[in-house]
Amino acid sequence: MQRIGIYGGTFDPPHMAHLRIAEEAREQFDLDCVFFVPNRQPVHRGSAAADAEDRYAMLILATADNPAFRVSRDEIDRPAPSYSIDTVSLFRQRYPNAELYFIAGADEVAMLHTWKDADRLLSLCRFLAAPRRLEDVSVAPPRPGILPIQMDLLPMSSTEIRRRIALGRSVRYQMPDAVLRYIMSRGLYRILEESA
Repeated sequence: MQRIGIYGGTFDPPHMAHLRIAEEAREQFDLDCVFFVPNRQPVHRGSAAADAEDRYAMLILATADNPAFRVSRDEIDRPAPSYSIDTVSLFRQRYPNAELYFIAGADEVAMLHTWKDADRLLSLCRFLAAPRRLEDVSVAPPRPGILPIQMDLLPMSSTEIRRRIALGRSVRYQMPDAVLRYIMSRGLYRILEESA
């Protein structure tokens, strides 16, 4: 039976921790492939700093050298907002016999009860929770259908990367070189966000 990972998020920008989480999930849960699914408009946070097409392009560049990684336009091409239940339902229709695994940060999974149609979502897929903070590393799954990804913490965030770029500081080795070149060529993240 095919096992498919669905890794939703803003990816603003995609960085090495995103790739490492996807690779750990793929290896630990024997996934055949992992689909990165960038959203058009995040539901639980403000607008993305880069537009959806730029984030999609950066993900294509970031995942290009891993044959198990794919990038989906499903949420970008769907009118906002992006709900995970809609995406997982679409994957369930496309791959009716596959086991589906939704990859997210443990902090996001802890708030699963606030997600649209959370119970139905848990009936369609399993959740793989990646540690984002030190306290996430040793926490047991809070509900059936939620499995922890065993991995070291990667202290890296898109927010901090955007801040460093806006300040003119180096972000080398925090993302693939191709993504960094794209950011520089497009002049992305040059204005410091007021909320950062």
